[in-house]
Amino acid sequence: MRADQYFMVTYVLMFLLIVKTVLVNATLDQVPEERMKRFERWFAVGFVATTLVVYLILTLMAPS
Repeated sequence: MRADQYFMVTYVLMFLLIVKTVLVNATLDQVPEERMKRFERWFAVGFVATTLVVYLILTLMAPS
């Protein structure tokens, strides 16, 4: 049961990475490069923090 939760979280996080990549590629010509770099930097910080917190919660959560 716990493995299913890890897999589901992993799929959601992978989906977010794919959406970010598509979004960046679609708006690359319309938005200045400096702004896109800033967006990618903030996304990376938020993504890593979210990933760590979610996996920490799953790991420390009482067995279901």
